[in-house]
Amino acid sequence: MLRLFYLHNFIIQSAEAGNDVGFDLFETDIFYNTTNKEMGTVKKVELIIRPEKLEEVKEIFNELKIYGMTVAMVSGCGHQKGRREVYRGTEYSLNLLPKVKIETVVHDSVVSELIAQITEKIKTGKVGDGKIFVYNVEESIKIRTGESGDDAI
Repeated sequence: MLRLFYLHNFIIQSAEAGNDVGFDLFETDIFYNTTNKEMGTVKKVELIIRPEKLEEVKEIFNELKIYGMTVAMVSGCGHQKGRREVYRGTEYSLNLLPKVKIETVVHDSVVSELIAQITEKIKTGKVGDGKIFVYNVEESIKIRTGESGDDAI
C-alpha cells in the first residue's frame, strides 16, 4: 500500500508540473484511502472460516483492493462441536476442528462491503461456516519507517 502511495504522489506531482503522465488522472478508493487523513476510523477485521474457503476470501480481498492480510491455521470449536471419526476400527472424537484465521486492517468505509461480500460468497448454510469480528484500531505504526495512523496501513 505504501508503494502505491508513493506512486500516487509521484504521478500527481508530475501532472502538476505539466509533465505528461500517459493517462488521465482519476480518483479511486485506494488513492483516496491512502492520502486522506480525515477518513475516519480504522478497523481490524478478523475472520475464522473453513479452510477450503480461503481462496474465495483472497479473491474478495483482491476485488476490494485489500492487499494486506495475516493468515493462520487454527483449531477450534463452537456450535459445530467437532465430529467423530473411525480410525482402524476405533472411534475418535475430534472436538477441535481445523479453521483458518484471517486478519486485516482496513478503513471503516470498506468494512460493510467486505462483510457483505464475504457472507454472500462463502456461506454454505451449514454449522461451522465461521465468524467475523470487527475491532476498532487505536493506533498503527509501521516499524520500518516509524509512520503512524493511515500512513502505516
